[in-house]
Amino acid sequence: MASTIQVDTIKDIGGNTIISSNGSGTFTSNLPASGATLTGSTNNTVVTVTGANAMQGESSLTFDGTTLLSTSGASGATANSSANNVVADGNSASGNGISILSKNDSNGSIFFGDAQSNSRCIVKYDHSTDLFKIDTTAATAFIMNQDGIITKPLQPGFSATKSTSAQAVNAAYVDVNFNNEIWDNNADWNGSTTFTAPVTGKYMFSGAIRINDILAQGGSVFGRMGTSNRNYLFGTITDADDIANATIANYQFQATVIADMDANDTMTMAFFSNFATTIDNDAERTWLQGYLLG
Repeated sequence: MASTIQVDTIKDIGGNTIISSNGSGTFTSNLPASGATLTGSTNNTVVTVTGANAMQGESSLTFDGTTLLSTSGASGATANSSANNVVADGNSASGNGISILSKNDSNGSIFFGDAQSNSRCIVKYDHSTDLFKIDTTAATAFIMNQDGIITKPLQPGFSATKSTSAQAVNAAYVDVNFNNEIWDNNADWNGSTTFTAPVTGKYMFSGAIRINDILAQGGSVFGRMGTSNRNYLFGTITDADDIANATIANYQFQATVIADMDANDTMTMAFFSNFATTIDNDAERTWLQGYLLG
């Protein structure tokens, strides 16, 4: 059964006429005649509000579902497909860039994250101290001040000296026990004889060994910096007369090398003598240092 509702006027609760009819099928309305006007619209342009009931499709700001592109003039370059989610393109003679503006006592930062952590790496500028930093999940790994001076607090390196009892040497290599650890950035020095490379790279090692009881003895003596890849001998004396005719009893042997090491390779510093002698426990004269150059 069909039903019919007949009205000549529809009002809101305030009594204001919204729609009215003259009874002949013609009605009048106080509703807006149309919505906001959109101009300059083309495919993928991002729309912005430009005024009352007015919107504009921005030709210099587009999003195609993958790339958000801001362009102040095409440079002719193409963004790498591994880094094209947000692209700023420009052909200005002064260059093109993105600004991160912060308070003068806070940080401006870029965070790199994944499903396990939203801050795997942080690149930031600390405006309160004027320091540019790169942080890992562990700690700050890179610091550059406003003068361009760079420090890397986590860079593998160590310094150790010998302050325990003297070590006897006689017809064999003896790994020197540098028991007094002064500093060790990455805990790669085992506290006595061995450095283990945490990553593949070029490492500089510098060390000294003071030995006793050379006077009036004949034979060969020399030091060795030994790595998993190769050995470096230094301070070699092989002429029996050079030793037998020596005018002093004690010698200090010293060397610096740049060694290629793979991750988990080890380095030790040893001494050899084919006659009885001892490695002195003088911390100022028997020491070893190492540092990853890159």
